[in-house]
Amino acid sequence: MASMETRKAAEQGLRAAQAALDDAYWFGRGVEQDDAEAGKQTFVSLLGADRAREQARMLVEQAVEHLAQHGREADLLRAVAHYIVERDH
Repeated sequence: MASMETRKAAEQGLRAAQAALDDAYWFGRGVEQDDAEAGKQTFVSLLGADRAREQARMLVEQAVEHLAQHGREADLLRAVAHYIVERDH
């Protein structure tokens, strides 16, 4: 995780610290990801967990219906879609 010292130095304008912090964010290493803090909207943040699950299930069912025209060759896609909404972790 990017150290507090690096963050403070970057905030104070130290270019080396800014570059190190920029690299950490760019490569996704050493920094926490907080979607809410980053202002990212998700189904869960917009709808709440229960309604987001309902929405996801509805979208999977729509996708599965669209895949019907592709026969058995789309079985893997259907299985993955169902797995995404049925998994318990």
